[in-house]
Amino acid sequence: MNIDECIEYVKEKHKDQKRKQGTPYYTHPLAVSNMLKEKGFLIEYQIARAIS
Repeated sequence: MNIDECIEYVKEKHKDQKRKQGTPYYTHPLAVSNMLKEKGFLIEYQIARAIS
């Protein structure tokens, strides 16, 4: 799975969920994945955390 497939997967799995602020929930796992990227974690780990 590449990062684009991961993003689409996460969006599909969380499509009807909202955060307290009203924003789509899928932005949360993607934000966590981005933080991991900034800290130098491998793409495989970023994807695993985003889809779990």
